[in-house]
Amino acid sequence: MRTLLGWMSVGLLALGLGGCQKEQPPEKVVEKKAPTEEKAAAEGPAVLKVEGEMLHNLKFEKVHEELRQVVLSATGKLGFNEDEVARIIAPVNGQVQQLGIKIGSEVRKGDRLFFLNSRDAAAAMTDNMEETKDLELALKTQRMAKDLFEHQADQSQRDVEKAKARVTRTEEALRILGVAPSTDGKLDPRIPVLSPRAGTVIERGVTEGQFVQPEHDPLVIISDLSTLWAQADIFEHDMRNVKVGQRAQLTTSAYPDRVFNAQVSYMAQVIDSDTRTVKVRFTVANPGRTLKPEMFVSVRLFLNESDKCILVPATAVFAIGEKNYAYRKAGAGEFVRVEVKGDGSEGGRMRVMGGLTPGDEIVSAGALLLRQLEARKQQ
Repeated sequence: MRTLLGWMSVGLLALGLGGCQKEQPPEKVVEKKAPTEEKAAAEGPAVLKVEGEMLHNLKFEKVHEELRQVVLSATGKLGFNEDEVARIIAPVNGQVQQLGIKIGSEVRKGDRLFFLNSRDAAAAMTDNMEETKDLELALKTQRMAKDLFEHQADQSQRDVEKAKARVTRTEEALRILGVAPSTDGKLDPRIPVLSPRAGTVIERGVTEGQFVQPEHDPLVIISDLSTLWAQADIFEHDMRNVKVGQRAQLTTSAYPDRVFNAQVSYMAQVIDSDTRTVKVRFTVANPGRTLKPEMFVSVRLFLNESDKCILVPATAVFAIGEKNYAYRKAGAGEFVRVEVKGDGSEGGRMRVMGGLTPGDEIVSAGALLLRQLEARKQQ
């Protein structure tokens, strides 16, 4: 009996002790995340050792300062070169005849565009013929007076001078109309309208048989398209650097791979009060008539200034996150990644504002191979 009670007491004691113990929570498993590329880049430079074939695939360049011409960028629009445009208006009332041109026709200086059949021209020719006959009569009378009556010679001379003046006046009227005086007494009332310059017919506001009058609206517009004008807006704070004659280059969205040479030909004397810009005109060479008026263009104006800066190949720089880096040679087969600050690339080279100094030797080609090697070692 005592033995049984003893065993029961031991069991109850063990049960009580078991009930007083607290249950332990399960152990937490902390997942280790691999460091991001940006975090790894921020941990500081580490020497990267390279050897073998990879080293032979790298190219190097020593950093040095270069003189770079300052370039001003702007946008603009093309238009006709107004110095090379001819606007033909009707010299007198008349009817258009033998119209031999259309829009796009190429003409040379002196080519006939059309005839203008005009009553005014006929009247001017008639006056000229009559005055010419009067002059001939006056000259004949003068000769007779000299032979017969010496005292009448002075009056005859005055008559001749008046007749000559009238003939000269009528010939000038014909010259203005573009009509030659008649030499055979025949009357041709047609005025030939000639091209005053070589170029392309860009507008034609007249048709065959149309009656026209001397007005301000041109009948035909001809332009030499071998050069065009481009007009761009330059900000007020930049205008002090812009001078007539400076070189510029233009590009268009239609021909993104072509560069067109231009030159500053005029700068406006008034600033736009709303935009605080000044209009600058460029004369643009247009080989092959490739450029068209009204095209939008991007302008790169080369100022008469230059500054010293560090330029490195764009292939030497790569991005990690929002920062740019390059590999600097630290020794034989050893490289260190350094952060560089740049302000854009031009012509395959980037201007570096910080991170490199003259004399540094950088990896100019193959930087991405080193970046891949470094990323594998960081895993």
